[in-house]
Amino acid sequence: MRTFEFRAWDKRKHTYRTADTLFDSVFITPRGKVRVLEDGDIDTDDLSDMIDIETYTGIRDSSEKKKKIFEGDIVHFKSEMISGLGIVKWNEKTGAWEIDDIRPRTKKRGHRIYPFYPEAAYRVDGNVHENPELLEAKK
Repeated sequence: MRTFEFRAWDKRKHTYRTADTLFDSVFITPRGKVRVLEDGDIDTDDLSDMIDIETYTGIRDSSEKKKKIFEGDIVHFKSEMISGLGIVKWNEKTGAWEIDDIRPRTKKRGHRIYPFYPEAAYRVDGNVHENPELLEAKK
């Protein structure tokens, strides 16, 4: 059985937290609302404005550390056919992980979104929260 892993960006403290350091339990409703269980009671307030939940893709990068690649990571990828730099995102329509290219493009080529390629090498350069300078440098 596949298990799901998440990380949580605490917007108030500007740091990644594990669910057990935030509350007793964090869960997401079928409608995408973030709820918590504290002292056996369910808090009905939506906490989406306080934390960003980011999902593990199930893919590790090609570095020696074999870092886990999460939603919101900024990754460099390279294969025999293509290379790019972008943000890892989930596409609801296709049901797949994609890399939203952040490199500058000419008007002729336009914006690109790439699927994860099994044969490509990936390197996590940072993430959108802790490394916003990576996004600015590529504009």
